[in-house]
Amino acid sequence: MNNNLFEDKRLNYKDFLIILISWYFIILGNYFLKEMKFSHLIYFSNFLAYIFNVLGHTLFFMVIYGYFNYLYNFSFEDFGIRLNKENISFVLTTSLIFLLSLGVLIINLNADQTGAAFNPLYNILNFEEVMSALPFLIIIFIASILIALAEQFLFNKIIFALFELYFPKFLASFMTALFAPVLILQFKAEFMLIIFLSVLISNLLFIINDYNLTSSVIFYAAFITIYTAFIYGFNFMII
Repeated sequence: MNNNLFEDKRLNYKDFLIILISWYFIILGNYFLKEMKFSHLIYFSNFLAYIFNVLGHTLFFMVIYGYFNYLYNFSFEDFGIRLNKENISFVLTTSLIFLLSLGVLIINLNADQTGAAFNPLYNILNFEEVMSALPFLIIIFIASILIALAEQFLFNKIIFALFELYFPKFLASFMTALFAPVLILQFKAEFMLIIFLSVLISNLLFIINDYNLTSSVIFYAAFITIYTAFIYGFNFMII
């Protein structure tokens, strides 16, 4: 079920601008809170910046959902969230997460060549350390679901839906992934490439699963969790 919010006229360009303005207001608000001079008044560690990032994404989704639910009576299904098993590719999503984990394992094996950006919370090669950290990793994954829910809605239900009106599906998918780093203000070369690939994969999952965001959110949350825990730490994808 395509359910393109622009194609069936349920959203217009005024709504699009409201979504973008709300998004950048929250993202830039987090940035200025972290970077402005008064930030030294509190202990603004990367972990605290991560917490503010999660809260900002959650606030964005709640505000946008509340706005469109009030004005247009949108349901979660209109937002692309359907939990019926027929529209969720568990095997494909799990396989992609497994491949993602293998990639992270390879990066850990070559940690000396990854440079200063490599700052993991845990060493993935230390099985006992990972197992002892499992409860905290689950908490990070739950928090990452909140981030993924906001970003996947923005990427797939808004940006991709808009591109799909004017371009072939494969080109709309590519352009969405290309535009994603700009949306989340990530301009470091390695982050831009990682985000491009992760958004491209999550968008393909979105299409394969009949325009259902659930698999995309699970994959993207796993991506954020794995890269935060085992490569970049809490500094990952925080401007």
